[in-house]
Amino acid sequence: ASEWRRAVELLDQVVTLDPGYGDASQLLRLAMAEQQLADLGQQAERAFEAGRWHEAIEALRTILDARPDYPHAQARLIEANRQRQISESLAEGIQGLKTQQWLEAMVCFEEVLALDPSHRRAQELLDQATSEQDLDELYKQAQQAIRNRQWGEAEAALQQIYSLRQDYRDAVTLLEYVRLRSQLSSLYTQGQQARELGRESEAIAAFEQIMDLDPHFRDVASQLRDERGTPR
Repeated sequence: ASEWRRAVELLDQVVTLDPGYGDASQLLRLAMAEQQLADLGQQAERAFEAGRWHEAIEALRTILDARPDYPHAQARLIEANRQRQISESLAEGIQGLKTQQWLEAMVCFEEVLALDPSHRRAQELLDQATSEQDLDELYKQAQQAIRNRQWGEAEAALQQIYSLRQDYRDAVTLLEYVRLRSQLSSLYTQGQQARELGRESEAIAAFEQIMDLDPHFRDVASQLRDERGTPR
């Protein structure tokens, strides 16, 4: 750019002294055009180095519109577009993490890695989003199983969560609750079966254990009174 600027200054002096001197006017216009392109090239490089991709792309497009074969401009434009896509996808992925949109975040980070497989930050964030998605899916499975009173399935899902992250939401509390409900259900079944088989002492033992754990569980209080032969 400095060479073209110097050429412009010299040619401008020539044209000022003698407007009709040779092809000085034509050369001046050429030098001015080259200076503008060189200035745009420097602007593009400054924006490129600062990560201002939109600014770099705009300057490079202007250069290529004026001179499609301008040295290195096409390659730099391709790279600036790639970097812009990386930057935007990374930002969208990070926003997805903040809003707990795990799948959307994963897609964004995968887009970054498709453009730059060695992008360590994107890989780390993809791993994080994948982990959060897995935990979220397990938690939903546990909640659904709890609603359906499928205590074994709920416990299995919650146990997986606990093995991955012990402090995940209220998983520990739910795991304790599920284990208690599972124990109560098992004892209730044992008591019912013992009662049907006429094994009164076994039925009473099972129902008493339930009463110790949860005196309001189903109709266990009533069944225990029946087994003991006490008035309702």
